[in-house]
Amino acid sequence: MTWFGILKTDSSWNLDSRSQGFYNADTKSIEYNPIQIKNALQRELGREPTEKEFEEAFKRLTVHEEGHAAHDLVDDKFNERTAYEHEWVAYSLQYPNEVYTKLKKLISHSKVSGVLSGPKEWTTNNRAKSNIRMFLRYVDKKTKGKSEKEKNKFAKEHLDNYRDSLYVDRGYSRFTFKDD
Repeated sequence: MTWFGILKTDSSWNLDSRSQGFYNADTKSIEYNPIQIKNALQRELGREPTEKEFEEAFKRLTVHEEGHAAHDLVDDKFNERTAYEHEWVAYSLQYPNEVYTKLKKLISHSKVSGVLSGPKEWTTNNRAKSNIRMFLRYVDKKTKGKSEKEKNKFAKEHLDNYRDSLYVDRGYSRFTFKDD
């Protein structure tokens, strides 16, 4: 298998889908709904998106869904993983340097947040989600009035204080931060 083989995934339009896009592990393909992409972008921007903004949103979504495809190709237990684990990998690829943005997107994802109910195997790590919410509140408190770029920088600088409690439940229930 070449790197191009990992990154190249079949894709198609699915105008009946209620999501912007999704990776289908059964068919090893990505399906997109441009109407949902545009609607989500309009909600985010509060106005009609430009063609360039739509193109950028589509690229971000493609990186995210390709993250699922790559995860499927390299992980023999992909189908046993939780939604939290799937989305952690995809958002980590989509936002490799934007810790704050990645965590915000992760816990607001419909399968992770519990908005969409699904089979038992899609349940998520509630303690980790709680720890992420706590960390995001901490970042928001310490960076009040700052831009998302500045929040990402602060979050990245403080990541080591809590890293293990985000991905795997290791019994952490409270954080302590050096500057508190």
